[in-house]
Amino acid sequence: MRRALPALLFSALVVAVYADPLFFRRNFTGRDLMAYNIPMEKSVHSAWSAGELPVWTPEVSGGRPLAPNPNTGAFYPVRILLSRVSFPLAIRVYPALHWIAAGIGTFLFLSALGVSRSGAWLGAVTYVFSGVSVSESFYPHIQPGMTLLPWIL
Repeated sequence: MRRALPALLFSALVVAVYADPLFFRRNFTGRDLMAYNIPMEKSVHSAWSAGELPVWTPEVSGGRPLAPNPNTGAFYPVRILLSRVSFPLAIRVYPALHWIAAGIGTFLFLSALGVSRSGAWLGAVTYVFSGVSVSESFYPHIQPGMTLLPWIL
C-alpha cells in the first residue's frame, strides 16, 4: 500500500483540481477543440460505440477519413475503452486519465533516477500542471504522446 500511495494521492489531486468538468457536466474548451477535435472524437467514439470500425465521418469538413488519419488516433486503446461510456463523460474523463498516467509515470521516472520522494512528487505536479500539459486537453490526439513521454524515458 505504501508504494501505491503516491499514485493514489496524485490521482486524487488531479480529480480535485478538475472536479468541475469531471463532476459538474462542464467541459474542457479552447483552441481547436470545439471546431475540429470534439467532432472528430465524437465520430470515433460513435463508431466504436456502435461496434463499427471508425473509417469515415461525413459530419466534419464535408467528410473526413478517420482510420487512416493519424490526427484522430482512431485505434488508440483508451478511445476504444471509453466508447463503452457516453461521449460527454468520455470527453471529460479522457484528459484526466492522461494527466494521472503522466504524473504517475513522471513520479516513477524521477524515483528511478534517485530523486527523493518529495522531489519526484514535485516533478510530477510540475509536469502535469504545466502550461504544455494542460493545453494538451485541447488536442486529444496529441495528449497520449505527452502522457507516454515519462514512461518511455
